[in-house]
Amino acid sequence: MPNIRPEDGTCFDPQMGIKLQRSQEFRMNKWSRLYRDLRALPSRQAGRLLMRKASKGWRARKAEISAKRQIRSIQNDLGSPLVPGQVLHDLLDSKFTRLNGFPITPDRTRETAALLNQRFPDWVARCIGSANRICENRISLLGHEIHLEEPPAWHNDHISGAVWPTQHSGQLLNLRMNHGSDIKFVWELSRFHHGVTLARAFALTTDERFARKFLSLFNDWLKANPPYAGPNWTCAMEVAIRAVNLLWAGSLLVSSAAFDRRAREAFIKTLLVHGAFIYHNLEYDVRAVGRSLQPVNGNHYLADLSGLLYLSCAFPECRFASVWREFAQRELFREIRSQVDEEGVHWEYSPGYHRLVLEMILSCLILLERQSVTIPEDIREKASKMLDFIRHYTKPSGGVPLVRDIDNGRFCILGEEELSSHDHLLALGAIYFDRPDLYPGQLFEDCLWYLGPRACEWHKREPAPSPSPPRMECAGERGSSIPYRQASRTGPSASSKLYRQSGFCVMRHDSHYLLAVCSPKGMKGYCGHTHNDFLSFELEAFGRTFLTDCGSYVYSQSPE
Repeated sequence: MPNIRPEDGTCFDPQMGIKLQRSQEFRMNKWSRLYRDLRALPSRQAGRLLMRKASKGWRARKAEISAKRQIRSIQNDLGSPLVPGQVLHDLLDSKFTRLNGFPITPDRTRETAALLNQRFPDWVARCIGSANRICENRISLLGHEIHLEEPPAWHNDHISGAVWPTQHSGQLLNLRMNHGSDIKFVWELSRFHHGVTLARAFALTTDERFARKFLSLFNDWLKANPPYAGPNWTCAMEVAIRAVNLLWAGSLLVSSAAFDRRAREAFIKTLLVHGAFIYHNLEYDVRAVGRSLQPVNGNHYLADLSGLLYLSCAFPECRFASVWREFAQRELFREIRSQVDEEGVHWEYSPGYHRLVLEMILSCLILLERQSVTIPEDIREKASKMLDFIRHYTKPSGGVPLVRDIDNGRFCILGEEELSSHDHLLALGAIYFDRPDLYPGQLFEDCLWYLGPRACEWHKREPAPSPSPPRMECAGERGSSIPYRQASRTGPSASSKLYRQSGFCVMRHDSHYLLAVCSPKGMKGYCGHTHNDFLSFELEAFGRTFLTDCGSYVYSQSPE
């Protein structure tokens, strides 16, 4: 219940007062850090940092003007021939017949769908089941099943019930810590992972019901989310991931009768607007490191680059595509070299975000190779070592240790794999790099969508690795006297290992496993998703986790 202030009779909520006080403390800490950085830097570097901080609002406004100018140019282009002598309808027909540069071509889609229906009917059944629930407006959202309204409330946090206002996206940034809801749930729905599920189901069944549902959700989202308005345009990473999911969905739906010229025009226009927004709102940062200013970026900037790369490959006809492509490819390689250490650990030092970053990297490398781009050997080596890190931190039971931040964020979900396992990446990486030592002994659906029949051929050719040491599963309720039964997980063998640069220490003996976190602050001292669980550890034995740290379970809802 709100209380009454005795001095003036006004009503206030003590919890909101606590939140505002914490927000003020947070802002004070930001200024303290800035003052510390300025004192450490030489005068010229300090002046550059101060100017960068002071001009942040001006730069954001300039970026918005530039983005809107580019969006207008794109809209004008779509009203005239994009290629001299070729009208838009002819170009659309040509583009959607071949889908050159898209994540998957129509021929590969048909081939993969036939393979899945023939050899993996259980996967197909799970996909169709998920798509049917979406058609009933039941969507799984970060472990919660929500029921969408008609029309969907795209600005609602469906868990807390809070509604985010439809106003200029720049005015919403400061509400993340004080709004009483978790922005993550709003963003997750608009990433359109559910759209890819519907598109996969259509590709597997040719049932137009799934295509119509996707287009209904897509068109409604367009009406509710004009560019730069509302919470779904506050973060370029969210825009980029949404663009990638829409590209995958469009690729899989291309043969649908519902995906007609009108739908295709709206689809292309929307995606190119996403590209313009990303390019002018990149989450790139320069920070004080020692006595100099250096780029310090994380998974957000990598997501921006990945989305821009996907869009530029899909739409080379766009007048801005060559600029986007050259920039995204160059920066992607530079950031991989910067953000992934020599042992293959992403410098935010979180297994959850390591998975997200590697999903982006592998997806982009596969896309670039289809564009006949030669991947530098050092980039391939770093991606391969990132897979080694997953192999080592994966527990004997197949799960992943809950240390550091994890928001269950995904880049593009092309299967029904469990969030608690990263084996699907080990399988994809084993096939892509031809490394049998990584292979977990089973295929996953995303391997086929990314690599097609090559994945099945590789699986048949390579023998499954030896099972990991037996794990023990409880056959009864927790705490009961029913004895354990023995089970084993077939997967890549891994030994004890110390990652010296990142400070992760993995100790193994038979089915006993311990991961200890002895990391320094990640991201050159700016932590990222490192945070304050230093010296945390997780212990597993006989297939059961005995000691773990489950974290704070919220993303931005509470400053505490």
